[in-house]
Amino acid sequence: MTGMDNVLNKRIASLFLNEFELFRNILAALPNHINADIIKFNIHKIRPSLIIFELDALLEKYESLANRKKEGELLSEEDKAFIEITQETDSKINLIREFTQSI
Repeated sequence: MTGMDNVLNKRIASLFLNEFELFRNILAALPNHINADIIKFNIHKIRPSLIIFELDALLEKYESLANRKKEGELLSEEDKAFIEITQETDSKINLIREFTQSI
Protein backbone atom coordinates (compact mmCIF):
# COMPACT_ATOMS: atom_id res chain seq x y z
CA MET A 1 0.00 0.00 0.00
CA THR A 2 2.88 2.39 0.72
CA GLY A 3 5.28 1.05 -1.86
CA MET A 4 7.56 -0.17 0.95
CA ASP A 5 8.43 3.44 1.80
CA ASN A 6 9.90 3.15 5.29
CA VAL A 7 9.39 6.80 6.14
CA LEU A 8 5.72 6.63 5.20
CA ASN A 9 5.27 3.27 6.96
CA LYS A 10 6.79 4.65 10.14
CA ARG A 11 4.63 7.77 9.97
CA ILE A 12 1.43 5.81 9.46
CA ALA A 13 2.32 3.34 12.22
CA SER A 14 3.19 6.22 14.57
CA LEU A 15 -0.12 7.94 13.91
CA PHE A 16 -1.99 4.71 14.57
CA LEU A 17 0.03 4.08 17.73
CA ASN A 18 -0.96 7.50 19.08
CA GLU A 19 -4.60 6.91 18.17
CA PHE A 20 -4.55 3.44 19.75
CA GLU A 21 -2.96 4.73 22.97
CA LEU A 22 -5.66 7.40 23.25
CA PHE A 23 -8.29 4.73 22.72
CA ARG A 24 -6.63 2.63 25.43
CA ASN A 25 -7.05 5.51 27.89
CA ILE A 26 -10.74 5.75 27.03
CA LEU A 27 -11.10 1.99 27.40
CA ALA A 28 -9.43 2.11 30.81
CA ALA A 29 -12.05 4.60 31.99
CA LEU A 30 -14.98 2.48 30.75
CA PRO A 31 -16.04 1.27 34.22
CA ASN A 32 -16.34 4.90 35.32
CA HIS A 33 -18.22 6.22 32.27
CA ILE A 34 -21.88 6.81 32.81
CA ASN A 35 -22.55 7.11 29.08
CA ALA A 36 -21.63 4.04 26.99
CA ASP A 37 -21.90 6.11 23.82
CA ILE A 38 -18.44 7.55 24.51
CA ILE A 39 -16.78 4.17 24.06
CA LYS A 40 -19.08 3.25 21.15
CA PHE A 41 -18.10 6.44 19.31
CA ASN A 42 -14.40 5.79 19.90
CA ILE A 43 -14.70 2.19 18.72
CA HIS A 44 -16.31 3.52 15.55
CA LYS A 45 -13.49 6.04 15.15
CA ILE A 46 -10.65 3.52 15.53
CA ARG A 47 -12.32 0.68 13.58
CA PRO A 48 -10.70 1.41 10.16
CA SER A 49 -7.22 1.61 11.67
CA LEU A 50 -7.67 -1.65 13.57
CA ILE A 51 -8.76 -3.34 10.35
CA ILE A 52 -5.81 -1.95 8.38
CA PHE A 53 -3.38 -3.15 11.07
CA GLU A 54 -5.14 -6.54 11.16
CA LEU A 55 -6.34 -6.09 14.74
CA ASP A 56 -10.02 -6.32 13.90
CA ALA A 57 -10.41 -9.35 16.21
CA LEU A 58 -10.32 -6.82 19.05
CA LEU A 59 -13.39 -5.02 17.72
CA GLU A 60 -15.81 -7.74 18.79
CA LYS A 61 -14.40 -7.68 22.32
CA TYR A 62 -14.61 -3.90 22.53
CA GLU A 63 -18.18 -3.97 21.21
CA SER A 64 -19.15 -6.65 23.71
CA LEU A 65 -17.94 -4.55 26.64
CA ALA A 66 -19.56 -1.42 25.26
CA ASN A 67 -22.86 -3.25 24.79
CA ARG A 68 -22.76 -4.57 28.33
CA LYS A 69 -22.23 -1.03 29.57
CA LYS A 70 -24.96 0.35 27.31
CA GLU A 71 -27.42 -2.24 28.64
CA GLY A 72 -26.82 -0.87 32.12
CA GLU A 73 -24.51 -3.55 33.42
CA LEU A 74 -22.09 -2.28 36.02
CA LEU A 75 -18.54 -2.96 34.95
CA SER A 76 -15.69 -2.95 37.39
CA GLU A 77 -11.95 -2.88 36.95
CA GLU A 78 -11.95 -6.47 38.26
CA ASP A 79 -14.27 -7.71 35.49
CA LYS A 80 -12.56 -10.65 33.77
CA ALA A 81 -13.46 -9.57 30.21
CA PHE A 82 -12.37 -5.99 30.95
CA ILE A 83 -9.01 -7.15 32.32
CA GLU A 84 -8.42 -9.48 29.37
CA ILE A 85 -9.17 -6.88 26.68
CA THR A 86 -7.13 -4.26 28.49
CA GLN A 87 -4.14 -6.61 28.66
CA GLU A 88 -4.57 -7.65 25.05
CA THR A 89 -4.76 -4.01 24.00
CA ASP A 90 -1.57 -3.25 25.94
CA SER A 91 0.14 -6.19 24.26
CA LYS A 92 -0.87 -5.00 20.78
CA ILE A 93 0.25 -1.45 21.56
CA ASN A 94 3.66 -2.80 22.56
CA LEU A 95 3.89 -4.80 19.31
CA ILE A 96 3.06 -1.72 17.25
CA ARG A 97 5.58 0.32 19.24
CA GLU A 98 8.28 -2.30 18.54
CA PHE A 99 7.32 -2.37 14.86
CA THR A 100 7.50 1.40 14.63
CA GLN A 101 10.91 1.47 16.28
CA SER A 102 12.20 -1.29 13.98
CA ILE A 103 11.48 0.69 10.80
